[in-house]
Amino acid sequence: MPANAIPAELRKAKPLEGAPSSSDFQFLLAAIQKVEQRDKIQAPGRRVQVDDEGQPQVPANSPIGNPLRLRPVLDALASLCVSKPRGEVVAIAMECAADTSVTFRVATNSEVPTATVNHLQSMLRKMQEVSSSYRKNKATQSHEVTPDQQTMGLTNSLVYMCIDFSFEKWKKRIHSKLEPFLSIPHNDLPKAHPFVKTRVCIRGLVHLYKNKPQFSDQEEWRSLVIHLQDTQKATQAFIETKPVVGAESRRYEKFPSIETYLIKVNSLINHLGALVRATRSPHCEALLNKQCWAKHLPSMSTKVAAVPNTPEEWEAVLEKAASVQPTDYDLDLNVIRGDSRFMAQSDIPRDISVHCEIKILLDIFRNESPAYTYIGVSKLSCRGCHAFFAAFNNIHDTHFLTRGSHGKSYFPWQFPLNFPKSNAVADKAYRLLAERWVPTYHGYRPRMVHLQPDSTAGSGAQEIELGDRREDDNTLSLEVLTADLPETGNH
Repeated sequence: MPANAIPAELRKAKPLEGAPSSSDFQFLLAAIQKVEQRDKIQAPGRRVQVDDEGQPQVPANSPIGNPLRLRPVLDALASLCVSKPRGEVVAIAMECAADTSVTFRVATNSEVPTATVNHLQSMLRKMQEVSSSYRKNKATQSHEVTPDQQTMGLTNSLVYMCIDFSFEKWKKRIHSKLEPFLSIPHNDLPKAHPFVKTRVCIRGLVHLYKNKPQFSDQEEWRSLVIHLQDTQKATQAFIETKPVVGAESRRYEKFPSIETYLIKVNSLINHLGALVRATRSPHCEALLNKQCWAKHLPSMSTKVAAVPNTPEEWEAVLEKAASVQPTDYDLDLNVIRGDSRFMAQSDIPRDISVHCEIKILLDIFRNESPAYTYIGVSKLSCRGCHAFFAAFNNIHDTHFLTRGSHGKSYFPWQFPLNFPKSNAVADKAYRLLAERWVPTYHGYRPRMVHLQPDSTAGSGAQEIELGDRREDDNTLSLEVLTADLPETGNH
């Protein structure tokens, strides 16, 4: 231990007294967020949900033959329904009613704006028009289908209206990490280098995103879409060079998240592609022939009567998390009390709301509707929602899915009330959250144990025969064994 190190003051965590409640879950989430924001850390993301064999989890109640086909479509619809540059999250799910109609549930973390509902309805209507035109054109061709002028015009109209509505979101996304990206040295690289090509494309997008074109200016929209496609090709070629771990990794070491940034920039063209492919997919043909309705869900919020405020109250929150595994971890009181004082410096919000993907999950569950159990989201789910989904599926034996979690904790966050087995779900969600966080927090020390005998040495004295021992062989005496050793006077 260094001379100036402060010895750890360790104490055993108290065993849990009763099942953790929904409030316990909310307060632990708030504590985790405070630590993450201060230390600029987060849990590893879980972007692809797979089964025990590593295959993508398949949603239940699929209205089409390929259950995985609709996942990117719902994610695209949700992402393209976001009009604000920050702070807005949208979730969308779908449900087929008999053979006549499809209902698309849409929710945000607060009230859904009327403009969002109208835009979703317009996107669905335009997708139906594109699909219908494509099928009519296909019926007249016996070879590979080439979209006719009418179909291409409708497709462009769909694409332009989607970018127009969410323009500010994508503009912010490209500017989010622009400075570290442009600061990467490149003057020594040839013009044909993948990074140089990508850099040129990004700079072009920045220029095109300066001002949103008038919706009637088809050439401006066309130029933007073409540039988005060129950027996608350039960045894919660049990412294939493995910039972070490849031979030129030192060039990009000051911007280790370069690949994530480029993937986010390309997400717009990927979402647009998902919608266009759906209009031409034989799997989605029957679906788009039905009536499509948008149904928005109301806000679910409340005001919490009491929240942790004092260092002692925050210390109790941190200790309770360790109590989930009381035999594995001790409390480092020097760390926990210091962090508890830090947490008490600022109040947490009392006004909290249920996040959008959870609202949709509960609406489907309460109505006992055979809805498709994949919920599209405009961004990856937070740590709290990810734990809630896992706990809910475990307790209710359901199969609700989103595209994964980014690993960050967000507060305000409300645990929903008054749904079947809510106490059991709260208990399970709390344990899942604590079990994943406790091993990563430096205020909890793994419990030390006394050294045990080496498991390879055996537990008792057993005779082991080695070599070709004969009956007339005798054991050598100590005098014989030490005959050649020098006299040291201290045997």
